Amino acid sequence: MRVKQQTITIQNLPGAWQDKTIVQISDVHAGAINKNRWLEKMADQINALNPEAIFITGDYFDGTSHDFARLASPLARLRARSGVFFITGNHETYLDTATALDALRASQVRVLDNEIIDLAGLKIIGLSYGQGQTKTLIGLLEQAKTSPAPKILLYHIPRLTAEAKAAGINLQLSGHTHRGQIFPFNLMTRLIYGRYHYGWHQDGAYHLNTSAGTGTWGPPLRTTGAPEITAITLKAQN
Repeated sequence: MRVKQQTITIQNLPGAWQDKTIVQISDVHAGAINKNRWLEKMADQINALNPEAIFITGDYFDGTSHDFARLASPLARLRARSGVFFITGNHETYLDTATALDALRASQVRVLDNEIIDLAGLKIIGLSYGQGQTKTLIGLLEQAKTSPAPKILLYHIPRLTAEAKAAGINLQLSGHTHRGQIFPFNLMTRLIYGRYHYGWHQDGAYHLNTSAGTGTWGPPLRTTGAPEITAITLKAQN
C-alpha cells in the first residue's frame, strides 16, 4: 500500500482543522484474500499518518467471507482523534448488510447512512450506496446548504459531481473504480466515469478524489497502479 499525499485549501476552514490530516481508504475488500494480518498492517500504516479523522468510502467487505466480526476487528486498532467514519459501497449491499454494519460499529466505526454530521465545524455528508440516490443527495445538500461550514461528501462512486459542485461541496471522496485494477479494465472505467475514474480533480472550490482502492477485488493482482491510502492535509484559504 502506497500513501498518496495531497494538500487542499478550503474557505472558512475552522482553526481546529488547520494543518490536520484526514485519511481516506476505499475498496479494502476484506475477505478470503485480504485477511486480518494484512488488515492490521493497513491499520498500522494509517496510524503512522497521525490522522485527525479517517473516512472509509465503501466496500470494506468483499463478500467472500461472512465472518464480519473477525474481519472488522483490525479497525479497532485505528487511532483518529475525531473518529473513523464509513459509508456503504456496492459490496455491502450484496451481503447481510445489517450484520456487516453491526460488526463495523463494534469496532468503533461510525456508519453514516444518508446523514449529515457536524465534526468540529466541518459538515460531513455520508451518502449510502444505492440506485436513485440523486434525490436523496439533493435533500441532504439542501439541509447542509444553509451552513457556511465547509462540506465533505462521502459517496462510493464518483458520480453526482454536478450536484455536489452546485451545492458548495468542498471535497468529495469516492472510490469503486479500482482504477480498473487490471488492464484493460482501466479503459472501461474511464469510459464509464470519464475523467473522474481516478485521481485528484479540482474545479474552483470543489475537489474530488477517486481512490484506486486500498485492496483488490478478486485476484491479489494490479497492473494499473498500486493500492493506496490517501492522506489529505487541510489548510485555510487566505
